[in-house]
This record gives sequence, structure tokens and C-alpha cells, in this order.
Amino acid sequence: MLKQSLRHQNHPRSGKELSLGWKLGLTFLTLSILVGGALWLWKGVNTIISASSWGSFKSIKVEGISRLTEDVVIKAARVKCGGSLYKLPLDSIAARVSALPAVKTARARRRIPHQLAIQVEEREPLAALTGNPIRWVDREGMVFSLAKDGEVVDKPFLTGAAAKPKTPECKRAVALLVRIKDDYPMLYDYLSELSIEAKKVELRLTRGGAVVLTKVWNEDRLELLELYLKEKSAELPVDLRYLDMRCPNMIIAGTEISQKVRK
Repeated sequence: MLKQSLRHQNHPRSGKELSLGWKLGLTFLTLSILVGGALWLWKGVNTIISASSWGSFKSIKVEGISRLTEDVVIKAARVKCGGSLYKLPLDSIAARVSALPAVKTARARRRIPHQLAIQVEEREPLAALTGNPIRWVDREGMVFSLAKDGEVVDKPFLTGAAAKPKTPECKRAVALLVRIKDDYPMLYDYLSELSIEAKKVELRLTRGGAVVLTKVWNEDRLELLELYLKEKSAELPVDLRYLDMRCPNMIIAGTEISQKVRK
């Protein structure tokens, strides 16, 4: 019995097992050759292109900007024409441009045969922060400078404590403005100033710098004011001084404001 058992253990593998092993080995070898060959070929092609004038880096094109200038973006990218287009570190270039406070996202890509294209998505200003200098803030609370001297400030101003970045008042003001811009676009277009001091919230309109008087700001107040502006905006006097919303479901417009009216 012992001899039979030993003979059984030393019995060579079947032809099917050998065939499967050879197939796996041959497949692995073939794949290795193909991958290695492709890498070698790409390296060779890249070397030839890099050494030729066809792959040279000759120009930069900045796309997607309306407020920023090309010079600002190119300076942030820290690249100069010359050398090989294929050796440019695209991810690093995009990261440097994205680091600009006024830039939300940036992407760099090669535009064969000679150009580097930098695609920029600018941050959209939600409001302007009063101060020296005046700065923008977007809906995410990111603060950034005006793009250039003389830039038109066509967004509402945040004043008082709301104009100080990263303060609770500024965060509240930004959240309120986002809600107004998204849900009450007419009011946002007519809004000149938003001020928050402690628990007091004050809105002023572009028409006459009119202050909106109300005891509380909630969805009902915002919706009522939105409907009023849609229906009455053309009739509002140029010397409008206040809109009084302290009475339920009513808005009173006035051209003279006194301490008695404010109380």
C-alpha cells in the first residue's frame, strides 16, 4: 500500500494542467511585451516631438475671463513661452491659477501644435464689502479684490458688521443674499445695501436709497416685497425714502422719513 501511495504522489501532472500553465505564462508574456512596446514607442515619439519645432511652446491663450485680465492669469501661472509644449506641468499650472482668490476653477491643456490654453472659471460676485479698498464676496463667502481700478460695482453693498469677512454678521448677510438672489431676483436687482448689526437687519433699495422698515425678515416679508416691486417698481418715486412693511400684508411708500416713522 505504501509503494502505491508513493507512486500516486509522484505521478506527473496531466496534459491539461500543463497546457493551462503554458497559456497563462504566454498571455502574461504577450501583455508585458505589448505594454512595454507601447511605452517605449510613446517615449520615442514624445522625444522626437519635443526635439522638433512642431512641439515647441509659442503662445498662451486664456479663456473664460471677463473681470480678470490675461496678464494676471499668466503671471499666476508662472510659465514663459519657449521649450517643449509637452513638458509643461499642466496640473501645477492649473493649481497656481486656481489659487487666485477670484478664480473658482482652472484647467490647463495643450493645444497642438504650439499653444497652452488656460480655461478659467471666475468667481461671481454676490455683494461688495464696504471698506478701503472695496472688495467682493461670493456666495461661498470667498473674499477677493476688484479686478482693476475703475471696475463698476453693480452688486449690493454689505455694510456695518456685515462688511467684515468671516464674522457671524457677514456669514448671515451672505446667506440672506444668496436666498434673495435665488428666490427673489427682482428684490436682489433693486437692493442697494444690506446692513447687519447684532440682531438688526436693514435693507436699502437703489431707488432713492429707500430703507425697508420691518420688524422681522422671513419668507412672508421677502415674498411680499418681491411681489410689490414687480407690480409697483415703475411707479416708485425717484425720491423714495422708505417702504414700511410693519403692517400685515401692506406696504406703505414714503418720500420723507423721520424718527417717528422709524419707530
